[in-house]
Amino acid sequence: MAAFVSASVLARSSAEVNIPGWSISPGSGWVTTGYHAVMNFERITVDPAQMGGAPCIRGLRIPVATVVAMIADGMSADEIVSDLPDLTVEDVWEALRFAAEAVRERELPLHHAA
Repeated sequence: MAAFVSASVLARSSAEVNIPGWSISPGSGWVTTGYHAVMNFERITVDPAQMGGAPCIRGLRIPVATVVAMIADGMSADEIVSDLPDLTVEDVWEALRFAAEAVRERELPLHHAA
């Protein structure tokens, strides 16, 4: 498992945002924490006073988990944007990239088939 930087949270900031277990900075491309590379997320915000501190899209009250669940339920990005008009297709793709990074190089409690 990779080590990460600070567990502090900066809300709605254009500066670096640190979430426990993730290292997220604004801009494009990749940033190296010294242990492993993480993707930059410009559309993901965290505010401890909003939605229980869950990662959300652009300060809206739309959690990343909600968008990812909609994709998992078979909705297309266009259908999600139609249902949640405050979002853009780019928001949907960034939510998926964020979710992928959140589980990268982590041990998950999976049950193996017998």
